[in-house]
Amino acid sequence: IEMYNTMGGRFWKKSDNWLNPGRPVCEWYGIICDDDGDYVTGINMKDNDLEGTFPSALFSLEKLNSINLSGNSIDFPFDGIEAAKALEFLDLTHTDLTSIEGIKSLSETSIKRLKLTSNYLQGTVPTAFFQLVTLEELAFSHNKFEGPLPPQVGDLTNLQRLKLYGNNVSGNLPTQLGLLTNLVELDLSENAFGGPLPSELNKLVKLEKFSLHQTGSTGLTGNLLSFQDLTQLTSLQLDSNMLDGDLPSSFLSNTQVGDQRIEIRLSDNAFSGAIPSAWETRFDNLFLDLSGNKITSIPSDLCDN
Repeated sequence: IEMYNTMGGRFWKKSDNWLNPGRPVCEWYGIICDDDGDYVTGINMKDNDLEGTFPSALFSLEKLNSINLSGNSIDFPFDGIEAAKALEFLDLTHTDLTSIEGIKSLSETSIKRLKLTSNYLQGTVPTAFFQLVTLEELAFSHNKFEGPLPPQVGDLTNLQRLKLYGNNVSGNLPTQLGLLTNLVELDLSENAFGGPLPSELNKLVKLEKFSLHQTGSTGLTGNLLSFQDLTQLTSLQLDSNMLDGDLPSSFLSNTQVGDQRIEIRLSDNAFSGAIPSAWETRFDNLFLDLSGNKITSIPSDLCDN
């Protein structure tokens, strides 16, 4: 009831059964309960014209597992969220957040997925993110974070997806990214990273998608890694950087997904020389974009793949 009163319930797009004394809470729109209807386990009010401040009293719901408030213009105080011990999923995408003060209290919950994309968060990347060691997904793309990516990112060893594209994060990629050996997706695009690709990225043996294309004047330098140990990689996007030198003959040489579509986007760098002939037999369905480079020759059979 407090949520309805403080977050503009009268004006929500959907408020079916809210405040109806003849209907149990589990039948109110956006409220999810366990199979027996004894406990509230989730709140899903995505894109529902909520406003105001989310009531912290709801954190005391002992079985609360998920909160999805994306697409609403709200305030979300993290004070008291440590009481939500069962909380695994929190989606605050596109909620006009300007502050995440107190977010480190999430470390006392069971948080696995945290989404903060498309807000107005700014300043350096908070080290509090990297105290949330149970995280499997962290997304804070399209904000205004700047400065380096802290080395403490390597503490998130359970992480499977890291998405921070569309900020202004800069500096070299921390070598500690190589500690995230459970990563499946890594998207660092549209930032201001520079320097070489750290060889530690070769330790991300479960990685399927890696994106670090740029849109500004900065970019990665040095050679393309062979990524020979990334046996599951199917998408690599390194467009519009300043990578140079020859393409490695051993690129994805140990791939276990050569029979699947593999997308390699390397346009607008400074690669030179020939595409290695070893690539001809390695891939059955290869999409390769090398436009805007200085490639001198293409193996005759590569275009058949």
